[in-house]
Amino acid sequence: MTDIEVRAAERRIPGALLAGIRFLGRFEELPERFTRLRAVAQEAVIGPATVLYRGRDPGGAFHLEAAYPVDDEIEGGGVRTHMIPAHHAYCVRRRGPVDSPGAVFREVFDASARDGIDLTTDPPYAVVF
Repeated sequence: MTDIEVRAAERRIPGALLAGIRFLGRFEELPERFTRLRAVAQEAVIGPATVLYRGRDPGGAFHLEAAYPVDDEIEGGGVRTHMIPAHHAYCVRRRGPVDSPGAVFREVFDASARDGIDLTTDPPYAVVF
């Protein structure tokens, strides 16, 4: 069994060029989106897989984006490139297996709550795998 580590801290995040696929859906759909994204972005990928959570739809679905930092513009196949500006953020680092993206988000929400931060009130935010 692999140990899971969750650490949180406030820090300055540098700006980054991201290639991503935005969608309204469930966390369980992320692996398929990352497979499509990786096929389109290929050699432009320069960093870890990132999930941007932008809130919950009244119908129960989530506004999500599967993304990778890239070093070049990527367009096509449902992939769009955009810049995330430098900003201060509450960062949660999680190390361990990813069996379910939904379970990972639950761990992140729980770690944040222990620090007195309610992530449900202030999207967008990101989780890096």
